[in-house]
Order: sequence, then structure tokens, then C-alpha cells
Amino acid sequence: AKLANVFNIPVTEIESFGDVINELSNNTAAKATEIVEALRRIGGTAKQFGLAKEEAAALADAFIALGKPPETAATAINSMLSKMQTASKQSKKFQQGLAALGVEAGQLERAISRDAGGALTEFLHKLEKLDDQTRAGVLTDLFGLEFQDDIGLLVGSLGEYEKALKVAGNQTKIAGSIQREFATKAATTANQLQLAGN
Repeated sequence: AKLANVFNIPVTEIESFGDVINELSNNTAAKATEIVEALRRIGGTAKQFGLAKEEAAALADAFIALGKPPETAATAINSMLSKMQTASKQSKKFQQGLAALGVEAGQLERAISRDAGGALTEFLHKLEKLDDQTRAGVLTDLFGLEFQDDIGLLVGSLGEYEKALKVAGNQTKIAGSIQREFATKAATTANQLQLAGN
């Protein structure tokens, strides 16, 4: 219900979003409950940034699948998205970090307003191309020491995020995920015995 409120999801569509979260949980190392917890914490920022609910779920999933607890993942995501979206208002160090990537603040903000998910992916790919030492310095300039290691982990394993995006975007495979899982569990011997006992 909280996620429906944050992302403005009509009641009729909430099950399909549940299918996305369930399918991510089934295909990655993140648990559905962890994804939901992180989404609850990042929902407002992700929506303001312009991410679709599926993209937000994939981003949360990737951080958690890489070993970050939901609260750490959410704090890092909120910091990253809010600083990127307000790039022109950030510090001189932040501007130096952008310059090292060959990006200008206004250009980044415009890219986010046109296609938030695409702008985020492109930004992460620019960071991925840097060698480890340079990347650590640029991430520190951009997001501070507090988050450079968390975001650095994501950038260093960008395949995990892209995998999550692919899973979350496959509407044909996702549809009915929760119902299928329920049917599978309902068909187990233990469940049949429990039903018989009832």
C-alpha cells in the first residue's frame, strides 16, 4: 500500500508490480522483502528523478544482490540520484568529478529530464570505463567518502544492474509471477497434507 502511494500505482496494477519484485527475487540474490524495504525508502527520490517503478526496483535489487542491506542501499541510491538531478547546484568538487567524466552539469540534468533511466545507465557506464584508482577519486568527488564504496561496488558490477533491468522489463515473463509461485507452493506434498488435515 505504501509503495502504491509513493509510485501512484492504481490498485488494479499493484499485483503486476508485485510480479516484478517477485521475479527479481527469484532471479537474483536479493529477497523480495529486502527489495520492498529499499523501495519504500527510495520511492520519493526515484519518482522525482524520473525512474519508472521497474527501474527503481532493479536499482534497489542490484545493490542488495551485491550484499548491501536495504537501508544502506537506499541511502546510497538517494544520495546518488538527488546529487545527479541537482548537478548544477552541487559543490566545486562535484563539478570536478563530472569534468573527469567529460560531463557538464546542465547536460546531465537535461539528459535526466528527457530519459532518467537512460541517463543513469549512461552515467554509470562512464564511471565503469575509469580504472579503479581514478574511479575511487571521481566517486569521492561526486558522492563523498560515505558513498563512494557503495556506488563503486555497483559500478564495478554493472552487469548485476543490467541483469535486474532486463528481468524487470520482461513483462511477458513477469506476468503472473506471484500466482505461479503460489500455485507451486500449494502443490507441494506438505501443503496438500496440511490442507487434508484442515
